[in-house]
Amino acid sequence: FYLAKEALGSRVNRIEINLYDMTPENVGVFDVVFCNDVLLHITDPARALWTIKNLCRERLVVGLPILELEKPKFTVREPRIWLRRTLGHLA
Repeated sequence: FYLAKEALGSRVNRIEINLYDMTPENVGVFDVVFCNDVLLHITDPARALWTIKNLCRERLVVGLPILELEKPKFTVREPRIWLRRTLGHLA
């Protein structure tokens, strides 16, 4: 992170914080928030999505893994439906 920051002359800052503790006051608000595969590794993904949604001004992009199973247990649309139900109009 710091090598890329210096090489690019970036003003970006790294903040080490628990996802559930993130608020607009302590990390800011962003036009685009990208969350990739984080939901697999936490105990309360719905709470995490609400937390992330509150940091997002315009667009929230959530990456979900595609599970390779002999017989898929869900269709490609189902994760999107779950996100829509969880986040309402932002999904």
